[in-house]
Amino acid sequence: MKKKIIAVALGVLMIATGCTKPSLEKAKEHFSDQEFNYSFQLPQGWRTQEDYQNLYNPAAVFGAEDQNSKSYMFIRTRKNSEIDHEKQIEQELKENYELDDLEVETFKSNERSVLLYKFQGLYNHEEVSIHDFYVVLNQRMVEFTFYSPANSNDTKQVELFKQSVTTLNEEKRTEAKTSESMEENTDLKIENDAVSFTLTGYKMITGTEEKRLLIIRYLFLNKQTEPSMPNIWNSLVTAKQDGQDLTVSSITESAEVSDLSYLLQVGKTAIGKDDLVETAVVYELVDSSMSDISFIFDQATFKDQAPIILPIKE
Repeated sequence: MKKKIIAVALGVLMIATGCTKPSLEKAKEHFSDQEFNYSFQLPQGWRTQEDYQNLYNPAAVFGAEDQNSKSYMFIRTRKNSEIDHEKQIEQELKENYELDDLEVETFKSNERSVLLYKFQGLYNHEEVSIHDFYVVLNQRMVEFTFYSPANSNDTKQVELFKQSVTTLNEEKRTEAKTSESMEENTDLKIENDAVSFTLTGYKMITGTEEKRLLIIRYLFLNKQTEPSMPNIWNSLVTAKQDGQDLTVSSITESAEVSDLSYLLQVGKTAIGKDDLVETAVVYELVDSSMSDISFIFDQATFKDQAPIILPIKE
């Protein structure tokens, strides 16, 4: 009798375990492109990465890794009109990964079409299983690329990845008003044959440990054929106050500026030729000084460019 009870108990346990679906993180992750803000949920045990463009792709807008296995993912977006969906995607994947055949699956998620391509590839010189999801939205296409060990349980992995992808939400980005707008002035535009910067506004806020911070908003135009990062400003411009070089703050968001997180994210996303975006840089000011800020431009890049002087006020 005891054996029967144990057998039944084990059977119930196996059924319960077998029915347990892979879970997702409760907290939502957020990312943005030039037009929309997005959110979704990562698989449980995954964490976000900061250096995803260097790790995966210069056009990536988000990246994460599984803390329990050698699995990784990154996200890219593009205009829906830029691609002929299935036919062009298949052609691109075959060329990029040197493939002869692709396993393709299509399904619906929240009334959206989703394309899933499965194939083998290499990452960090190791063979991996690649699951490439394309979520077709009204104006954008969001691509989720997952790398996982080639010998992993494909069925469970696909189910987990699908759950994550189907949590995608989008919303049109709303433009926030700049606290202090800058008057139209040709002196606030700096350009050469490769790039153009136009200062559009600034705002002073208080950061951690009561540090005074200065947010500078600017438009960045890429004139060159190669993709360029809008935050190239940080390497081409030196900000000074009272003769001291100002440090670029590590702040990532602020309750005082609702779209700061988005603007900083845009700065880390490479854009193509003739693309124009608004982004921002945040500086730590010198103690309680209210002295003007001088922006000094790299003379090798912007020959004979005079400094821009910005009077600031509380």
